[in-house]
Amino acid sequence: MNSIDDTSEVLAGHYLFAPLDGPRLRRLAETARRLELRAGEALFQRGDPASRFFLVEQGQIKLFRVSAAGQEKVVEIMGPGDTFAEAVMFMGTNRYPVNAAAVEPTVLHGIANATYLDILREDAEACLKLLGDLSQRLHRRLNEIDTLTLQRANDRVVRFLVERLPETGPPVIELPAAKHIVASRLAIQPETFSRILLQLSQAGAIEVQGREIRVLDAGTLRDQMPD
Repeated sequence: MNSIDDTSEVLAGHYLFAPLDGPRLRRLAETARRLELRAGEALFQRGDPASRFFLVEQGQIKLFRVSAAGQEKVVEIMGPGDTFAEAVMFMGTNRYPVNAAAVEPTVLHGIANATYLDILREDAEACLKLLGDLSQRLHRRLNEIDTLTLQRANDRVVRFLVERLPETGPPVIELPAAKHIVASRLAIQPETFSRILLQLSQAGAIEVQGREIRVLDAGTLRDQMPD
């Protein structure tokens, strides 16, 4: 199997591209670019020309901005199966609005915007899939704005943990990234995040071991959820 066939197989497994027939999927794969990034390696910088959007195959990518004071704010953490930067195709500036860098060794595929836009003009089902994806992301962003602006730091951490609590199996939560990255994602300082985890541990609700958090008392944890 050649690299184009490999890429076609990866794309076909994602719901955004699943509606495409064989020839269209191959067109997309032929113009795609497979990338391998080291931990910490930049994918693009805010303001760079945006000619591609991306599908993560392995690893993690953080999307972030840097303030004038040099403080990093993580906007999102993307993992295997996630796509990002699709919306930039429809922005007048055609430039990336955030920075992107690998959190760990990462493999991803850069999808050519021009090719995908041509396919969207031809394929109504693919267009609807993308519209649904962007609508879901907008809904998540609105919920996130409410969380970050209306809730205290403690409330944000508790909600973050409860939302990731498995419905079945061991009550173990694996943090999606290092603690300082998760803290930035929640718009709090790393030391504040660590202090809140310590308080929850002392209350008997959780036990923290590195990036693994074992929930000892789900009821106590949920009781601290904001209304």
